[in-house]
Amino acid sequence: MKLYDCLRNSWVKPIEDTTAPPGARPVEINEPVKFHHIDGMYSYCQDKQGNVVHLPAWTEVEYVSQ
Repeated sequence: MKLYDCLRNSWVKPIEDTTAPPGARPVEINEPVKFHHIDGMYSYCQDKQGNVVHLPAWTEVEYVSQ
């Protein structure tokens, strides 16, 4: 499913290559992140360490259990 279809505050993992905005840390395939919301073309997410990461809103993802 596309990230923009996911529920807020859910844990997801990208299942395809992603591109981060300039200056942002890239997210690896299958790396779990907590999705908070969409902000324009990108999303506001956090990795397991609490660092902010940004996935493109159209990224293909799957839910993961935490």
